[in-house]
Amino acid sequence: MSFHTYPLIFVLAQLIFTYGISSLVIYQLFCQLLNAQGDSKKRMLAYSLGVGPISISWLTVMLFLAFPGHANWFYMAFINTIFFVPFILLRKQLYDFPLIIKDVFANIRTYCSQDKPAFFILMLGLVLIACSFILAIFLPYSENDALEYSMLAKIMYGQHSARMYPILDGTQFGGFIAPFTHPLGYVGIFIWSYLIQGTAQHFGLIKIVSPFYAFCIFTLIIAVLSHANRRLAYLAGLLFIATPLLLNGVIRHQIDALRIYTFFTFFMFLRELPFWEKWQIILPAGLLLGLCLFSHSIGILAIPIFWFIYLFFSREHFFTTCKRLILITFIGLLFVVVRYAISFHAIGYIIHDGTIVRSVPSLHFYEIYELINGIYTNAQKWVNGFFSLFSNTLYFGVSYSILILSLLFIRKHHIYLLIKDGISSKDYTEGVFAVSVLTVLCFFGMVVLSILIKDDNFIASGRYMMSVQPFVAILGAWGLLKCCEKIQIKYQNILPLLGSSLIFFMALSFPINNVFDYKLSLTTLFNSNMAKAKHVQETYNLLAYFSKNTSPDSVLLSFRNAEAAYYANHRYVYHTDRKMLPVYTAKDKSQAHQALMDLGINYLAVPNHPLSYIDQSYLGELIGDPAFSELVYQNGSSRLYKLYDNPLSYSATELQLTNPDFSQRNKDRQLMNWAASWNKRGNGIAKDVYDGVVLCNTSPSHSQTALFSGNSYKIISEAFNRYLSRQTTGDIVLEPEQTYQLNVRMRGYGNVMVYLAEYTKDGYLGLQKIWHTISYGNESKNKQVQFQSSSLASQYRLVFVLDGQGWINLQNIGIRQIHYSHKPIDPNEQKKIELITQGWRVTSPNPVRTYFDRLKKVLGFRSVHLNFVDNWQVRSMEGSEVELNITPDASIPYVIHSPLLPYQENDVKKEFHFAIKGKGQAVIEVLANSIQGQSYHLFKEAINLTDHYQTVDINLPAELFKKYINFNSDLANYQLRIYYLKPRFVKVGKINVKLNPATYG
Repeated sequence: MSFHTYPLIFVLAQLIFTYGISSLVIYQLFCQLLNAQGDSKKRMLAYSLGVGPISISWLTVMLFLAFPGHANWFYMAFINTIFFVPFILLRKQLYDFPLIIKDVFANIRTYCSQDKPAFFILMLGLVLIACSFILAIFLPYSENDALEYSMLAKIMYGQHSARMYPILDGTQFGGFIAPFTHPLGYVGIFIWSYLIQGTAQHFGLIKIVSPFYAFCIFTLIIAVLSHANRRLAYLAGLLFIATPLLLNGVIRHQIDALRIYTFFTFFMFLRELPFWEKWQIILPAGLLLGLCLFSHSIGILAIPIFWFIYLFFSREHFFTTCKRLILITFIGLLFVVVRYAISFHAIGYIIHDGTIVRSVPSLHFYEIYELINGIYTNAQKWVNGFFSLFSNTLYFGVSYSILILSLLFIRKHHIYLLIKDGISSKDYTEGVFAVSVLTVLCFFGMVVLSILIKDDNFIASGRYMMSVQPFVAILGAWGLLKCCEKIQIKYQNILPLLGSSLIFFMALSFPINNVFDYKLSLTTLFNSNMAKAKHVQETYNLLAYFSKNTSPDSVLLSFRNAEAAYYANHRYVYHTDRKMLPVYTAKDKSQAHQALMDLGINYLAVPNHPLSYIDQSYLGELIGDPAFSELVYQNGSSRLYKLYDNPLSYSATELQLTNPDFSQRNKDRQLMNWAASWNKRGNGIAKDVYDGVVLCNTSPSHSQTALFSGNSYKIISEAFNRYLSRQTTGDIVLEPEQTYQLNVRMRGYGNVMVYLAEYTKDGYLGLQKIWHTISYGNESKNKQVQFQSSSLASQYRLVFVLDGQGWINLQNIGIRQIHYSHKPIDPNEQKKIELITQGWRVTSPNPVRTYFDRLKKVLGFRSVHLNFVDNWQVRSMEGSEVELNITPDASIPYVIHSPLLPYQENDVKKEFHFAIKGKGQAVIEVLANSIQGQSYHLFKEAINLTDHYQTVDINLPAELFKKYINFNSDLANYQLRIYYLKPRFVKVGKINVKLNPATYG
């Protein structure tokens, strides 16, 4: 983190104020209003733990609305004063605060010393909390939703105003739009973080917001259950924080922890209402409801659930109940009435997420969205929507599954007490369970009702389904402990230990994958956000290329909003901007092209996932037609196209494919040259189709059917990617690093992915996804996509995959190589291809990832390219010399490999001569490999690189080789390797290797 404006001591002081003192003030106010004593003060402390920062957020947004344009100190002084005045005036409420804290920790120590399994469970939960803070700080801030919130906060901070929101026209802000109407709870905390750190040029303090609120929920769960059973409390806390999808959202800076916290805190506070006859109880309850509404649009659900629970399950006098309902709701709405009024005036809705372009009929936006997310049919809505909570433990953990198990232990007296006492039970913990049961039932009832009326708002995102996760964790922990009590074994305590350990390790799937994928290590922790994100997220590589290789006046059509706002460094148009309406309503391809030209757009950054805006408009035809768009860069299946004012002149060479129209069949009507694979009963290939081939998936649960070239027809009884990884050749030959066009005539309804399985002379390289599209309609359509071939592969197989329920009729396919007359052959690219053909490679090894790659091979996968990288360049020099250079912006190791040179005993020429320069240090070694698989270092030396070339001469005498030749070892080959790691103190590393013909020829 870097703070340009304020001293570090000031930032730390404001950090303590934000996440400590502000919540203490809320605690003081609660205690003063209610005259709380004893255990009540402990509960008030638990309720107020995270209320301070979100209260600061609300005040910040209100000040930005009421008094825009003032200096930072004005807002900071105002808010600090608002909190420090009651902090001082109500200081008597803090006199016993040290004793309360001491008593809390003493009780924890005492109980954990008596109950070792409880201590173990608590430690597992705290480890996950600690991991969430560490990973949230060091993982890149690169998720789309989180970036949109931070970009909106950055704009508001830059203008010291919140009056521009919602942002419907991106012209004023470089292309960024924010057409949604979410209240600004999360954004307000970000604005305040930028204010106290003095800059919005770095993410800085906003990275700790999500893990902080995850910690607050974890603590509140323990606090409300500790009165009865601490083992139950710790297990419930663990079940919550160990929810894989939620934990992943925390470490990837999503809003979920904040909105779940405010929702959970408000409903836990309902338990207090029957205890307090004082009318002042409505003030903290109204505050918590208001902050719940302020944190996210989904908070509006709290009002009907609150009315239902309190009206029917509070045992207070009916008049008192109604009065409290009305007053608490009124106070809560005061926190969002201004935002609702602004949203209604700007958009016509108080809650809305989307723009007018979604309503274009020809886009079929909502139907395509359902198709992509596997909730298109009624069966899918239930199986992949509601019931996925209970079956998809990889995402939702085991809490929901255990919730079903808990039903086995419900007895008549439990139901009787719920009906008799409701949330007014004299036993505090019984009231907590009552609130949890009723909240979960109400929420699930809303989900079921929404499915019945064919509304997808609840099931469209798994993150929305987790809104009641803390309540589910509480009930699940109860059921799990009941189950452990029923199982009588000799070592009874081993059951909670094993169960909690299993829950803990299941939760690590997302964090471990994030660490591996983003290549986090001690050397990469402080790499830039962009450098980390480029390892995984293809969009960042596209934006880096666009930013570096286009003129300043270029305009990008981006399908990613905040990423382009942060990293394109150019003006852009977001695809849902209302200015795009003429493009989506165009009557033909030329009209769509002209509409883009009118907007000044000359580049398109197409993501690696399907969108109705492309598939159901003429944009798809434009980017598939080489006359209108030139594919200038590809990373994975994300592509950057350049648009021209007038159609380009090009020529095309048609590739000869085997059985491209699927008409060649054997006597059993089975396809020639095509094989199939599927993983669910009811899926497969329809035989009796004479116009092409039909792939069909009938199962509503997630399933795949694959069709791939290069085999006489047969049904593969294993996953297609595993089968292809064991093959060694392909049936399609493509020239390296060239542009091709794939043409497919198809119809049907389904989610279609197209891959190229890549092969070299060494075997299988891997799968390259070149297209992800949606077919929607019975009418046959010709669809095209441009793609670039690999620099390493020489042979390919074409793979079509139908993902999820649906059917696709493939009728004809074709592949053409595209040649532009305006595009001369790049001699440097030619040299790079020559080096690759000779066997030169660059890899970026990751030792831990390599271990798992070996494990994959044990399981039946075969791959030789797992660490290959392509971001290196070659430059022709004087004479026949070439320069190989790498300029990494991340501190990860890069290794330059020469071709494997065969060892011949009589060959006396074993020399390497080259020159090297750069920044940092390089390690040069020559490695000999035996036939038996052993490796030996023939030469190893570290060189400090400078800005000038240093000559390296390596002479390997025959005696050196003979030293490693014996009865158990015969040398097969040897190879030059150059290791390089970017120094931490430089932003961009550099290594240049100058090769002469004797070395690389």
